[in-house]
Amino acid sequence: MAVAAGNAQAIQKANESLAAFDERYRDLRKDEPQFDIDVMRRAKVVDATMAGTLTIDIDLGHEYTNGANNLHGAAVALLFDQFTTVVFSILLPADAPFPPGGVTRALNLTYLRPIRLPATVRVHAEVVQHGRSVSLAKGSIVSPDGKKLYATCEHHKVAAGAERLAGAVASKL
Repeated sequence: MAVAAGNAQAIQKANESLAAFDERYRDLRKDEPQFDIDVMRRAKVVDATMAGTLTIDIDLGHEYTNGANNLHGAAVALLFDQFTTVVFSILLPADAPFPPGGVTRALNLTYLRPIRLPATVRVHAEVVQHGRSVSLAKGSIVSPDGKKLYATCEHHKVAAGAERLAGAVASKL
């Protein structure tokens, strides 16, 4: 099946965003665990559209389990936080402030069933609304065949480009 030109462009932008996260954070904590970057490196873009949708497959191992050998709830939050942020990069120009879509204002999760590890899961992310100051994405984690829904989220973001963040920090000093 051929990928539509718009989808190919969106997939390329999503892959570039994954690489940008890696580049931006790799030197920040050289000698510390980087579980957030690890999930970005494991991600495989399955599909994306210029309308602001993204589908990623990710293989997860035992390092993300809780005591019951299920995906830890904090790891679910991490997956949603990372990939519902990446989806905004599809809509934005390459020189847009980092992180794409702004910073997290609220991340609301609903856990529906456990995810036994090791496993491959599929993460869907979709931009619902992207404004100048406030944005919203929604996400879901499903089995690769789409038959099992594991968790859902709403990710509310607020614009906070580098210039805004620098001004906010300076005003507090």
